[in-house]
Amino acid sequence: MKNAFSLLELVISMIILGIIFIGISKLFLYFYKNYNNLDLFKQLYQLQNELYIHPKEKDIILYTQLLKPINIKEVYVSDGLFEFKKLYIQDQSYNIYFYEQSF
Repeated sequence: MKNAFSLLELVISMIILGIIFIGISKLFLYFYKNYNNLDLFKQLYQLQNELYIHPKEKDIILYTQLLKPINIKEVYVSDGLFEFKKLYIQDQSYNIYFYEQSF
């Protein structure tokens, strides 16, 4: 009877340890997924800072029938995964038509 009881104790302890290790592995998987998301946010903030410090520039000219040509400067930066762009109107007489809204 003593051998059967110790075998039963061994099986129960292995089941309990298995449940504990499954929980710990799910916790580490959760931490790893959050670390990947934080790494993406870090990459976005670095790219945003680079947009203001060392941007690449391109001039765009829009020709319309009703208005004179509109000169727009496109400022952009990319890193293969993300690309940020910002547009600036060169002629300030179009401020009425193009303005930034803060929400």
